[in-house]
Amino acid sequence: MLNTIKPPLGVAPHWYVYNERMRELNEAIQRHLEHAAKYQAVEKQKERYQAIASWCDEIKALAMLEAKLEG
Repeated sequence: MLNTIKPPLGVAPHWYVYNERMRELNEAIQRHLEHAAKYQAVEKQKERYQAIASWCDEIKALAMLEAKLEG
């Protein structure tokens, strides 16, 4: 067997990383919306919806960046 030197591993492709992150954010939003509908904890609603809004902003930013990289 030949002694070959393999190069070090690189990084995950951007499309995989962004897709996974957007999927994770989407699932978190869904969980929080279901929880809000089921329990309607009024004192926590503002915090919950602020978190959802920030996650939506992140999804939008990732989608725009991905579109730019693919463009």
